[in-house]
Amino acid sequence: MEVCGSHTAAIGRFGIRKLLPSRIRLISGPGCRFVSPPFRTLTGRFFWRNKRIRFCHFRRYAAGARHGRASLQKARAAGADVRVVLSALDCIAMAETCRSKEIIFMGIGFETTSPTVAAVVKTCLKKKIHNLSVFSVHKVIPPP
Repeated sequence: MEVCGSHTAAIGRFGIRKLLPSRIRLISGPGCRFVSPPFRTLTGRFFWRNKRIRFCHFRRYAAGARHGRASLQKARAAGADVRVVLSALDCIAMAETCRSKEIIFMGIGFETTSPTVAAVVKTCLKKKIHNLSVFSVHKVIPPP
């Protein structure tokens, strides 16, 4: 089973299914945003309402991280400072140039995304950046 939507997209893009023996069948899993408990994404609403906070996330969660009536797109439309980043490292530059705001990065995903988020935390410690936080919604895939 491929777990993340990025895995499914890469398998399709590079024709991996055609390269596999017919006895192997790939099954698409739930995807990162669908395995995060609703309370964690609901907790994110608190951040959206605070004008001193800039809430950052990866693009693929813009429409998908919705529970109830709120979504990241709706929060932005309502005036929240919600930004899409291509990399967790983009948040470091934001934190350095916008010291008046607390930058909160929603680190979401499985083990594959955790190291980049950890690198951001390590870089912030090294550079003494104090206005960047991680809202971790990471999951661990249990061993088979």
